[in-house]
Amino acid sequence: MADALHTPYLFGQKFFVVGHTDAKGDREYNLKLSQRRADSIRDALITTFRVPPGDA
Repeated sequence: MADALHTPYLFGQKFFVVGHTDAKGDREYNLKLSQRRADSIRDALITTFRVPPGDA
């Protein structure tokens, strides 16, 4: 993902990051867990892989 976001010919493209869950827990719990997982990926792209926040 980070390589794609640093690739010049992909600049301006949109990527959709999702955090999957399993069948455990109720719907609300899994929605929050999924969001936390997606947020973690975004944070790693910004901090570890130096993707600009507007692009992550």
